[in-house]
Amino acid sequence: QGRPCAEAKSEGGSHKTMGTNTSKCCKCDNTDAGVTDVAGVQDMTPVGLASELGIPESANAQAAEAIAELSKSDGKAEQVKEFKIKLDKASGAVPGEKAKLGIDIDLSDGVTLLVDKLQGSGLFLTWNKENPDKAVAADDRIVEVNGKSGDSQELCHRCITDDVLEITIRRAG
Repeated sequence: QGRPCAEAKSEGGSHKTMGTNTSKCCKCDNTDAGVTDVAGVQDMTPVGLASELGIPESANAQAAEAIAELSKSDGKAEQVKEFKIKLDKASGAVPGEKAKLGIDIDLSDGVTLLVDKLQGSGLFLTWNKENPDKAVAADDRIVEVNGKSGDSQELCHRCITDDVLEITIRRAG
């Protein structure tokens, strides 16, 4: 973010410099708009420059930690695993009643259903016992229900109203 140039300040305008000591705003010819001159800085490494510009060391440490975390992945994308499950609310239920799913979900991202936790009973627990290779776990995401995707409210509605659920689960690796 640039700072208002001298002419913009006197006019009450909002012209901004573009971030170097030779930048101009869109209207005036003022090339010295209060931008820090780094020509005299001896140490042009990120740490040296940050120190010269008065950026706190704690910010440098946080940036270094973030870079270290990114380098741990060796540039490889996080593996994502998707699998499908099928649940029938009529199976295993008391006659005339629908079985409970038995999960707590978070739909705050607006797109998917995040599995917060599995409850002590329900169709998901039964599924997990019968299909340990495709067991649904906390932090998995329900990304599609009966062909619907992209709207967490719609996914939730399908889970409530449909008797048979064909669900796509996404697990980050």
